[in-house]
Amino acid sequence: MRAVLCCGDAIREDAREAVQRLRERKLHTLVLSGDAAGTTEAVSHAIGADGFEAEVPPEAKANYIRRLQLSLIH
Repeated sequence: MRAVLCCGDAIREDAREAVQRLRERKLHTLVLSGDAAGTTEAVSHAIGADGFEAEVPPEAKANYIRRLQLSLIH
């Protein structure tokens, strides 16, 4: 017998609408998560984000955002 068990956090009901509003303002949306790539990609797709970065540990998230901000300035 084979079985597959999938579990995860529920996506907030207003997440897709929030992303849509940001994109209407021409803002690029990105899901930054510590979760595995498959999970993060599925969430990103489900809410309509432009992209995703997975397996980013909590302590690295602030640095990741800082690098993104600096790349927009230069």
